[in-house]
Amino acid sequence: MIEKRIFTEKDLYENVKVKKYGDKYRARVRVANDTTTRKYSYRAIYGSNELEVKVKVREFIEGEIKGQNEQQTHDELLTTNIEKWLYNEKYGTIKAGSFDRLEQIYLNQIKQHIQGIRTKDAKAESCKAILQVNLAKGYSYSTLLKIYRFLKEFFKARVADGSMVASPMNTVKFYSKEFVRTNQANIRDEREKAKAKKDTGADLTAEEEGLAFSKLRMEDKTEIRFFTDEEIAKMRDVAYNGYYIRWTTKNGKQAESGPFMLKQAKYFLFILNTGIRKGEAVALKYSDIDFEHKTMSVQRNITTAKKRDKNGNAMGGIRSIEGTPKTKGSFAVVPINDTAITILKEMLKDEPKGYSGYIANEEGKAIGESALRKRFDNLLRQAGIEHCGMHSLRHTFASKLYEATHGDSKLVSELVRHSSVSFTEEIYIHIKDKYKQDTIANFSI
Repeated sequence: MIEKRIFTEKDLYENVKVKKYGDKYRARVRVANDTTTRKYSYRAIYGSNELEVKVKVREFIEGEIKGQNEQQTHDELLTTNIEKWLYNEKYGTIKAGSFDRLEQIYLNQIKQHIQGIRTKDAKAESCKAILQVNLAKGYSYSTLLKIYRFLKEFFKARVADGSMVASPMNTVKFYSKEFVRTNQANIRDEREKAKAKKDTGADLTAEEEGLAFSKLRMEDKTEIRFFTDEEIAKMRDVAYNGYYIRWTTKNGKQAESGPFMLKQAKYFLFILNTGIRKGEAVALKYSDIDFEHKTMSVQRNITTAKKRDKNGNAMGGIRSIEGTPKTKGSFAVVPINDTAITILKEMLKDEPKGYSGYIANEEGKAIGESALRKRFDNLLRQAGIEHCGMHSLRHTFASKLYEATHGDSKLVSELVRHSSVSFTEEIYIHIKDKYKQDTIANFSI
């Protein structure tokens, strides 16, 4: 039985014996052995001089190692191969938060559906099946798109390193938004029917039971939340005047205690007046503000990500990471209004003399994203406003800009620091449409 030799990195550094034969030089590399006769097979490598032979031997061994690796990748389970790509190739090459989201897509939406499949057996049908099962569960368009892009990038990397001839994703077409949302609506209807049947006490099928107990969100975050003028007034009142705690005593009398001031609550009014993102707001310092020229320099972003070891494995807990803003266009010096300047001047009065550090701070140290979000949640609660995310402050800023600029998308895009005007219009398309309608309604020839 002929047994092929397995080459390792160590073989690249072994001393090569080169002998001269006439006007040529030769080295022999063992490539296999016969387990029955115990005889070795060799590959002869020739060159015009000793150095040329040694270079050719090294190139031959490198080629063999590459071929072995490609074959190993080809034969490996798809889960093993993806995890090697994820933790050996992707980890450390993208932002920590982005890696967390990439890992989450794999663990939650992909891994369970590819168990037992080998990389060499991965076909377009296998990839379509992953998308179809997640579609059937009612996942949103954005989640399905992340799954599609994950698989696309992974198989592209395998083609690039030579372990696959072609990507099975080449023939996989992605769904349209309309198709996904129609599918979600149907699933949502079936879920409501299953819930109603459960409430009657009737026996449910396995499919109905899965639907009845499903907590899966069935739609994208398509609705953008804006604060009304009344809500803004309520926030401003609590930020400046504090809030009261009221209760009824044992003898039936009404009592109250306060006012209680929320720490750095005015900062959310600053965010409302500048449209700065949450991570940028956490990282912003007083020294980034030019009070004289009324500008703000956005040059940092603080995000949170899982704590990981050197190999990318999650260790439990999260950490704050200071880096650059979200996009290249986000890194900018932008003008800010008088209200924003006044707010920061008022906040500075509560800081130690000469302080120029983080605005959202605790004893001079930057607070985390979650801490800032909790402070915002508390402000909404005390103001009697329905809970929503901090990004609603940015949306409100952009919508007010549309009003102030009479629908100037380009100027709005620049001031909110979006990557493109088209991106701005895609998000605020309904506002843009409103200004188009108003223009036509007031126009005549």
